[in-house]
Amino acid sequence: MSEFKLSPTIQVPIDTARQIINDFFAAVPKVKKFLETIGKAGREAGRIRAPKPFRRIRWFPKHTEAVATNNTKILGEIERASKNHPIQSCNANITKLALIYIQERIDKESLDAKILLAIHDAILVEAHDSIVEYMKEVMQEEMIRAAKSVIHTIPVVVDTVTGKYWKH
Repeated sequence: MSEFKLSPTIQVPIDTARQIINDFFAAVPKVKKFLETIGKAGREAGRIRAPKPFRRIRWFPKHTEAVATNNTKILGEIERASKNHPIQSCNANITKLALIYIQERIDKESLDAKILLAIHDAILVEAHDSIVEYMKEVMQEEMIRAAKSVIHTIPVVVDTVTGKYWKH
């Protein structure tokens, strides 16, 4: 996100948000280069493809007209969406895989638990008090397994929380 979105999100001045973004990209310059490359690719091609193994394509229907009229506003929107798509697409697919893996474990082990809801990358499961800790382990294992289908080079960490009600 830009400093203009980060600023109100974390409630800091725009200059501070800009510095946070600059510090982040200074620490991981390959990420900045990757984002610039895919942003440019989407802007030029009118589509962007997520990485393996899913390879989901996002098409930008306004691309042809934006190029023909040199509509920099729409081209900028396409560039930003192109940077976001591979990350969000992979995250969505990882979450769907995790849901499948968790349900398979619930079924296979006849666990007294059920998946209630998925919100972005969070999965809410209701489990009997006697298996709550075990269910946390199951969820961590299966969410990590799903993530490793895409993420091969860095460690995957999953946070699990228990409670009597959901809080975000």
